[in-house]
Amino acid sequence: MDAIILAGGKGTRLKPLTDHVPKPLIPINSKPLIEWQIRYLKKFGIKNIVICTGYKSKQIEGYLERKANFGSKIKFSIEKKPLGTGGAIKKAAKMIQ
Repeated sequence: MDAIILAGGKGTRLKPLTDHVPKPLIPINSKPLIEWQIRYLKKFGIKNIVICTGYKSKQIEGYLERKANFGSKIKFSIEKKPLGTGGAIKKAAKMIQ
């Protein structure tokens, strides 16, 4: 089973925290939000994940590379321009097995 994580938004409601860090990398109890999500998915046996990114996507990719993707197979669906929720899912659906 595969999962899609939507991580492409700018997080405008969380400003100024998101001025330099994308929302998925904001720490909650010393771990970035995206780490909590990936660990939760792994807990239920989901190891193939497509992450939809846009805003500051290189930071997200870099963090996950440093953490060896937490043992998951992660692919990135990168939006050049914001596609919205439906557009992001439609684009990422092509990467689902």
